[in-house]
Amino acid sequence: MWNLVCATSTTALPANQGRLIWFDQGDNRPAGGGSTASDWAPGNYKGQCGDGEYIAGVAYTYRWNHGGVPDALLCKPLS
Repeated sequence: MWNLVCATSTTALPANQGRLIWFDQGDNRPAGGGSTASDWAPGNYKGQCGDGEYIAGVAYTYRWNHGGVPDALLCKPLS
């Protein structure tokens, strides 16, 4: 992972479970919205929460010869 930009929410965020997005074996991005029309990291697997969601967590897997890169996102709704 090169960058992750964080910001303080202006409203209280929901405390529900959210959903897990795995991208350790290929891209896992929503079919529409966001930046799906562009390949913002050519040659790398990408995970992306949907529009109206935020990243609540990032998981790494330190498998042998894997490089210690992110493998999953916890996405939660903004409202």
